[in-house]
Amino acid sequence: MIQIQKDKSVLRKPQTFEVVSIVARLKSEEPLNSSIDTDKVILDKLARLDTCNKYLRQYLYTHQCSAAGIAAVQTKWLPSFRLKHMKINDIPMVAFWDLSKVKVMLNPRILSHKGKGINDGEGCLSIPKKKYSVPRYSEVEVQWTNPTTLKLEQSTFFGYSAYKVQHEIDHTNGIVICDKSITKGE
Repeated sequence: MIQIQKDKSVLRKPQTFEVVSIVARLKSEEPLNSSIDTDKVILDKLARLDTCNKYLRQYLYTHQCSAAGIAAVQTKWLPSFRLKHMKINDIPMVAFWDLSKVKVMLNPRILSHKGKGINDGEGCLSIPKKKYSVPRYSEVEVQWTNPTTLKLEQSTFFGYSAYKVQHEIDHTNGIVICDKSITKGE
């Protein structure tokens, strides 16, 4: 296996970000009250989700030519994303370009897959200037929580979009491309 210069400990698998209690609380008649401990926790979680969602989107819009996707776990390595007031690199959230818009997913998981293929020349922000041949499925069905609406969504991705979503979900599971590569980085 190839040694990674960066601290791989940040790629540990993040816990699933619990949204059920948030949704239940938001559906209640009572307005959120920041002086109540349980509401304070919910407000903090909502703020972290919102911040993570915005920063991942901002990063992709700013780096359109060099980044096809990003996972929140990677933000620890990006100098412009070191947030002094809020930690977001433990949130299992990913963002990637799907057709002409950014798709952001919280707690993504692959439900099914079809068709094997090799993504030759796959790169990663975590291992700059290296390309790998990585086995990927050409079609994947994914389920996730929309970080804005907190509703469960599901979709099937094909081709390059399927490769990208698999790559970013790998990050949320503590996997980088050199772990799955069938070739050494070039």
